[in-house]
Amino acid sequence: MANEKNMGQVFLKVMDSFGEQRKILIFCIAVFLMFVNWSFEVFKWKYLLRQLEDVSFWKAYKSVLAGISIGSITPNRLGDYLGRVFFLEGENRISGVFASVLGSMAQLTTTVIMGCLGLLVFFEKHFFALFPDYQSWHFIFTPLIVAIGGITLFCYFGLGQLYSKGKGWLERRWPTAASHLEALSHYSSHELLLVLLLSISRYLVFTFQLYLFLQLFGLTLSYLEAMGVICVLYLFLSFIPSVALSEIGVRGSVSLFLFGLYFGGELGFTAEHKVAVVGASSLLWALNLGIPALLGSMMIFYKKRLEKKEKF
Repeated sequence: MANEKNMGQVFLKVMDSFGEQRKILIFCIAVFLMFVNWSFEVFKWKYLLRQLEDVSFWKAYKSVLAGISIGSITPNRLGDYLGRVFFLEGENRISGVFASVLGSMAQLTTTVIMGCLGLLVFFEKHFFALFPDYQSWHFIFTPLIVAIGGITLFCYFGLGQLYSKGKGWLERRWPTAASHLEALSHYSSHELLLVLLLSISRYLVFTFQLYLFLQLFGLTLSYLEAMGVICVLYLFLSFIPSVALSEIGVRGSVSLFLFGLYFGGELGFTAEHKVAVVGASSLLWALNLGIPALLGSMMIFYKKRLEKKEKF
Protein backbone atom coordinates (compact mmCIF):
# COMPACT_ATOMS: atom_id res chain seq x y z
CA MET A 1 0.00 0.00 0.00
CA ALA A 2 2.82 2.36 0.94
CA ASN A 3 4.61 1.46 -2.30
CA GLU A 4 1.49 2.31 -4.37
CA LYS A 5 1.15 5.63 -2.50
CA ASN A 6 4.80 6.40 -3.21
CA MET A 7 4.31 5.61 -6.92
CA GLY A 8 1.26 7.89 -6.97
CA GLN A 9 3.30 10.75 -5.52
CA VAL A 10 6.07 10.15 -8.04
CA PHE A 11 3.53 10.09 -10.90
CA LEU A 12 2.07 13.47 -9.83
CA LYS A 13 5.58 14.90 -9.59
CA VAL A 14 6.39 13.67 -13.10
CA MET A 15 3.14 15.11 -14.47
CA ASP A 16 4.00 18.50 -12.97
CA SER A 17 7.27 18.47 -14.93
CA PHE A 18 5.49 18.03 -18.29
CA GLY A 19 5.29 21.79 -18.69
CA GLU A 20 9.04 22.04 -19.16
CA GLN A 21 10.05 23.25 -22.62
CA ARG A 22 12.29 20.22 -23.24
CA LYS A 23 9.51 17.76 -22.41
CA ILE A 24 6.98 19.62 -24.57
CA LEU A 25 9.41 19.29 -27.47
CA ILE A 26 9.89 15.56 -26.78
CA PHE A 27 6.12 15.01 -26.74
CA CYS A 28 5.61 16.95 -30.00
CA ILE A 29 8.32 14.89 -31.73
CA ALA A 30 6.72 11.65 -30.49
CA VAL A 31 3.29 12.75 -31.79
CA PHE A 32 4.79 13.65 -35.17
CA LEU A 33 6.42 10.22 -35.31
CA MET A 34 2.97 8.62 -34.93
CA PHE A 35 2.17 9.86 -38.45
CA VAL A 36 5.59 8.75 -39.71
CA ASN A 37 5.08 5.31 -38.14
CA TRP A 38 1.76 4.65 -39.86
CA SER A 39 2.90 6.32 -43.09
CA PHE A 40 5.60 3.66 -43.42
CA GLU A 41 2.91 1.02 -42.88
CA VAL A 42 0.70 2.69 -45.51
CA PHE A 43 3.54 2.77 -48.06
CA LYS A 44 4.16 -0.93 -47.36
CA TRP A 45 0.47 -1.79 -47.73
CA LYS A 46 0.15 0.25 -50.92
CA TYR A 47 3.23 -1.48 -52.35
CA LEU A 48 1.89 -4.94 -51.51
CA LEU A 49 -1.39 -4.12 -53.26
CA ARG A 50 0.26 -3.11 -56.55
CA GLN A 51 -0.45 -6.51 -58.12
CA LEU A 52 -4.09 -6.45 -57.01
CA GLU A 53 -5.36 -2.89 -57.06
CA ASP A 54 -3.97 0.59 -57.63
CA VAL A 55 -4.99 2.50 -54.49
CA SER A 56 -4.25 6.10 -53.56
CA PHE A 57 -2.19 6.95 -50.49
CA TRP A 58 -5.29 8.28 -48.71
CA LYS A 59 -7.33 5.16 -49.47
CA ALA A 60 -4.46 2.99 -48.24
CA TYR A 61 -4.26 5.13 -45.06
CA LYS A 62 -7.98 4.64 -44.40
CA SER A 63 -7.53 0.93 -45.02
CA VAL A 64 -4.70 0.70 -42.46
CA LEU A 65 -6.67 2.68 -39.84
CA ALA A 66 -9.69 0.42 -40.40
CA GLY A 67 -7.45 -2.59 -39.81
CA ILE A 68 -6.23 -1.10 -36.52
CA SER A 69 -9.83 -0.49 -35.46
CA ILE A 70 -11.05 -4.05 -36.17
CA GLY A 71 -7.81 -5.49 -34.83
CA SER A 72 -8.29 -3.69 -31.49
CA ILE A 73 -11.21 -5.97 -30.58
CA THR A 74 -9.67 -9.27 -31.70
CA PRO A 75 -6.93 -11.44 -30.10
CA ASN A 76 -3.43 -10.36 -31.17
CA ARG A 77 -5.06 -7.92 -33.62
CA LEU A 78 -5.99 -10.71 -36.07
CA GLY A 79 -8.94 -8.60 -37.25
CA ASP A 80 -6.44 -6.23 -38.83
CA TYR A 81 -6.42 -8.42 -41.97
CA LEU A 82 -10.20 -8.14 -42.40
CA GLY A 83 -10.33 -4.45 -41.56
CA ARG A 84 -7.76 -3.51 -44.17
CA VAL A 85 -9.56 -5.12 -47.09
CA PHE A 86 -12.80 -3.35 -46.18
CA PHE A 87 -11.84 -0.44 -48.46
CA LEU A 88 -10.76 -2.65 -51.38
CA GLU A 89 -12.89 -3.71 -54.34
CA GLY A 90 -14.98 -6.80 -53.59
CA GLU A 91 -13.12 -9.14 -55.94
CA ASN A 92 -9.75 -8.20 -54.42
CA ARG A 93 -10.59 -8.63 -50.76
CA ILE A 94 -9.62 -12.29 -50.31
CA SER A 95 -6.30 -11.82 -52.10
CA GLY A 96 -5.87 -8.62 -50.09
CA VAL A 97 -6.03 -10.65 -46.88
CA PHE A 98 -3.04 -12.72 -48.03
CA ALA A 99 -1.16 -9.55 -49.02
CA SER A 100 -1.86 -8.20 -45.54
CA VAL A 101 -0.55 -11.43 -44.01
CA LEU A 102 2.68 -10.99 -45.99
CA GLY A 103 3.05 -7.47 -44.62
CA SER A 104 2.54 -8.78 -41.08
CA MET A 105 5.11 -11.50 -41.71
CA ALA A 106 7.63 -8.84 -42.73
CA GLN A 107 6.92 -6.92 -39.52
CA LEU A 108 7.15 -10.08 -37.42
CA THR A 109 10.44 -11.00 -39.14
CA THR A 110 11.78 -7.57 -38.21
CA THR A 111 10.62 -7.97 -34.61
CA VAL A 112 12.24 -11.41 -34.30
CA ILE A 113 15.56 -10.35 -35.87
CA MET A 114 15.82 -7.17 -33.79
CA GLY A 115 14.62 -9.10 -30.74
CA CYS A 116 17.33 -11.73 -31.24
CA LEU A 117 19.98 -8.99 -31.42
CA GLY A 118 18.49 -7.47 -28.26
CA LEU A 119 18.53 -10.85 -26.51
CA LEU A 120 22.22 -11.33 -27.25
CA VAL A 121 22.99 -7.97 -25.63
CA PHE A 122 20.44 -8.34 -22.84
CA PHE A 123 21.56 -11.78 -21.67
CA GLU A 124 25.22 -10.80 -21.83
CA LYS A 125 24.96 -7.51 -19.96
CA HIS A 126 22.01 -7.95 -17.62
CA PHE A 127 20.60 -11.47 -17.21
CA PHE A 128 23.90 -13.30 -16.64
CA ALA A 129 25.15 -10.44 -14.48
CA LEU A 130 22.07 -10.72 -12.27
CA PHE A 131 22.02 -14.55 -12.28
CA PRO A 132 25.68 -15.68 -12.49
CA ASP A 133 24.67 -19.30 -11.79
CA TYR A 134 23.31 -19.47 -15.35
CA GLN A 135 26.61 -18.42 -16.98
CA SER A 136 27.13 -21.99 -18.22
CA TRP A 137 24.00 -21.57 -20.37
CA HIS A 138 25.77 -18.89 -22.40
CA PHE A 139 26.96 -21.40 -25.02
CA ILE A 140 23.42 -22.72 -25.43
CA PHE A 141 21.59 -19.39 -25.64
CA THR A 142 23.81 -17.70 -28.23
CA PRO A 143 23.69 -20.39 -30.99
CA LEU A 144 19.97 -20.90 -30.33
CA ILE A 145 19.18 -17.19 -30.70
CA VAL A 146 21.27 -16.91 -33.87
CA ALA A 147 19.55 -20.02 -35.31
CA ILE A 148 16.08 -18.59 -34.61
CA GLY A 149 17.00 -15.38 -36.43
CA GLY A 150 18.39 -17.27 -39.41
CA ILE A 151 15.36 -19.58 -39.70
CA THR A 152 13.01 -16.58 -39.54
CA LEU A 153 14.78 -14.85 -42.43
CA PHE A 154 14.86 -18.08 -44.45
CA CYS A 155 11.11 -18.63 -44.01
CA TYR A 156 10.31 -15.03 -45.01
CA PHE A 157 12.40 -14.98 -48.19
CA GLY A 158 11.53 -18.60 -49.04
CA LEU A 159 7.76 -18.00 -49.23
CA GLY A 160 7.67 -18.38 -53.02
CA GLN A 161 9.63 -21.64 -52.95
CA LEU A 162 7.48 -23.04 -50.16
CA TYR A 163 4.35 -22.27 -52.18
CA SER A 164 5.79 -23.79 -55.37
CA LYS A 165 6.57 -27.06 -53.57
CA GLY A 166 3.11 -27.33 -52.04
CA LYS A 167 1.18 -25.88 -54.99
CA GLY A 168 -0.04 -29.21 -56.40
CA TRP A 169 -1.27 -30.43 -53.00
CA LEU A 170 -3.04 -27.12 -52.29
CA GLU A 171 -4.75 -27.07 -55.70
CA ARG A 172 -6.14 -30.57 -55.07
CA ARG A 173 -7.33 -29.84 -51.53
CA TRP A 174 -8.21 -26.12 -51.55
CA PRO A 175 -8.21 -24.82 -55.14
CA THR A 176 -9.79 -21.45 -54.22
CA ALA A 177 -7.22 -20.77 -51.49
CA ALA A 178 -4.42 -21.86 -53.84
CA SER A 179 -5.49 -19.31 -56.46
CA HIS A 180 -5.31 -16.49 -53.91
CA LEU A 181 -2.09 -17.74 -52.33
CA GLU A 182 -0.44 -17.77 -55.74
CA ALA A 183 -0.21 -13.98 -55.56
CA LEU A 184 2.34 -14.37 -52.75
CA SER A 185 4.67 -16.33 -55.02
CA HIS A 186 4.75 -13.42 -57.48
CA TYR A 187 6.78 -11.21 -55.13
CA SER A 188 10.46 -11.28 -56.05
CA SER A 189 13.30 -11.33 -53.51
CA HIS A 190 13.90 -7.66 -54.33
CA GLU A 191 10.27 -6.79 -53.53
CA LEU A 192 10.32 -8.83 -50.34
CA LEU A 193 13.50 -7.01 -49.30
CA LEU A 194 11.86 -3.63 -49.91
CA VAL A 195 8.84 -4.65 -47.80
CA LEU A 196 11.22 -5.80 -45.06
CA LEU A 197 13.14 -2.49 -45.19
CA LEU A 198 9.87 -0.57 -44.80
CA SER A 199 9.05 -2.79 -41.81
CA ILE A 200 12.47 -2.09 -40.29
CA SER A 201 11.99 1.65 -40.83
CA ARG A 202 8.65 1.52 -39.05
CA TYR A 203 10.16 -0.56 -36.23
CA LEU A 204 12.91 2.01 -35.68
CA VAL A 205 10.29 4.77 -35.51
CA PHE A 206 7.98 3.26 -32.87
CA THR A 207 10.86 1.96 -30.75
CA PHE A 208 12.35 5.47 -30.82
CA GLN A 209 8.95 6.79 -29.73
CA LEU A 210 9.08 4.53 -26.67
CA TYR A 211 12.60 5.77 -25.94
CA LEU A 212 11.35 9.37 -26.13
CA PHE A 213 8.47 8.63 -23.75
CA LEU A 214 10.89 7.03 -21.29
CA GLN A 215 12.84 10.28 -21.42
CA LEU A 216 9.61 12.23 -21.00
CA PHE A 217 8.85 10.35 -17.78
CA GLY A 218 12.35 10.96 -16.46
CA LEU A 219 14.08 7.63 -17.16
CA THR A 220 17.60 8.57 -18.24
CA LEU A 221 19.14 5.93 -20.50
CA SER A 222 21.27 6.11 -23.61
CA TYR A 223 19.49 5.15 -26.83
CA LEU A 224 21.54 1.96 -27.30
CA GLU A 225 21.00 0.88 -23.68
CA ALA A 226 17.25 1.41 -23.98
CA MET A 227 17.09 -0.39 -27.34
CA GLY A 228 18.68 -3.48 -25.80
CA VAL A 229 15.64 -3.80 -23.56
CA ILE A 230 13.00 -2.44 -25.96
CA CYS A 231 13.88 -4.96 -28.70
CA VAL A 232 13.44 -7.83 -26.23
CA LEU A 233 10.21 -6.26 -24.99
CA TYR A 234 8.62 -6.23 -28.46
CA LEU A 235 9.83 -9.76 -29.13
CA PHE A 236 8.02 -11.01 -26.02
CA LEU A 237 4.89 -8.97 -26.77
CA SER A 238 4.66 -10.49 -30.26
CA PHE A 239 4.13 -13.97 -28.82
CA ILE A 240 1.94 -13.15 -25.82
CA PRO A 241 -1.80 -13.55 -26.64
CA SER A 242 -3.76 -10.41 -25.86
CA VAL A 243 -6.59 -8.14 -27.00
CA ALA A 244 -5.62 -4.54 -27.68
CA LEU A 245 -7.97 -3.26 -24.97
CA SER A 246 -6.09 -5.33 -22.36
CA GLU A 247 -2.71 -4.80 -23.98
CA ILE A 248 -1.82 -1.85 -21.73
CA GLY A 249 -1.65 -4.20 -18.74
CA VAL A 250 0.36 -6.80 -20.66
CA ARG A 251 2.82 -4.19 -21.95
CA GLY A 252 3.18 -2.69 -18.50
CA SER A 253 3.83 -6.05 -16.81
CA VAL A 254 6.41 -7.25 -19.36
CA SER A 255 8.09 -3.82 -19.39
CA LEU A 256 8.37 -3.81 -15.59
CA PHE A 257 9.88 -7.31 -15.63
CA LEU A 258 12.52 -6.53 -18.28
CA PHE A 259 13.48 -3.10 -17.01
CA GLY A 260 13.55 -4.57 -13.50
CA LEU A 261 16.24 -7.02 -14.69
CA TYR A 262 18.06 -4.15 -16.38
CA PHE A 263 18.22 -2.09 -13.18
CA GLY A 264 19.39 -5.06 -11.14
CA GLY A 265 16.21 -6.46 -9.61
CA GLU A 266 13.71 -5.04 -7.14
CA LEU A 267 16.31 -3.24 -4.98
CA GLY A 268 17.60 -1.17 -7.88
CA PHE A 269 14.22 -0.66 -9.51
CA THR A 270 12.81 2.41 -7.79
CA ALA A 271 9.29 3.87 -7.85
CA GLU A 272 10.54 6.52 -10.30
CA HIS A 273 11.68 3.78 -12.68
CA LYS A 274 8.35 1.94 -12.45
CA VAL A 275 6.29 5.08 -13.09
CA ALA A 276 8.45 5.92 -16.11
CA VAL A 277 8.18 2.41 -17.62
CA VAL A 278 4.42 2.02 -17.12
CA GLY A 279 3.71 5.63 -18.13
CA ALA A 280 5.80 5.42 -21.30
CA SER A 281 4.26 2.07 -22.35
CA SER A 282 0.70 3.30 -21.75
CA LEU A 283 1.22 6.62 -23.54
CA LEU A 284 2.75 4.87 -26.55
CA TRP A 285 -0.22 2.47 -26.72
CA ALA A 286 -2.68 5.37 -26.62
CA LEU A 287 -0.82 7.32 -29.30
CA ASN A 288 -0.03 4.52 -31.75
CA LEU A 289 -3.07 2.25 -31.28
CA GLY A 290 -5.79 3.95 -29.28
CA ILE A 291 -6.14 7.12 -31.38
CA PRO A 292 -5.71 5.36 -34.78
CA ALA A 293 -8.31 2.74 -33.73
CA LEU A 294 -10.78 5.50 -32.93
CA LEU A 295 -10.13 7.21 -36.27
CA GLY A 296 -10.48 3.88 -38.08
CA SER A 297 -13.86 3.24 -36.42
CA MET A 298 -15.08 6.64 -37.61
CA MET A 299 -13.96 5.88 -41.18
CA ILE A 300 -15.67 2.47 -41.21
CA PHE A 301 -18.87 4.05 -39.88
CA TYR A 302 -18.72 6.81 -42.52
CA LYS A 303 -18.14 4.30 -45.36
CA LYS A 304 -21.06 2.12 -44.25
CA ARG A 305 -23.26 5.17 -44.06
CA LEU A 306 -22.32 6.15 -47.63
CA GLU A 307 -23.04 2.61 -48.86
CA LYS A 308 -26.52 2.72 -47.29
CA LYS A 309 -27.26 6.05 -48.98
CA GLU A 310 -26.16 4.66 -52.36
CA LYS A 311 -28.57 1.73 -51.99
CA PHE A 312 -31.48 4.09 -51.55
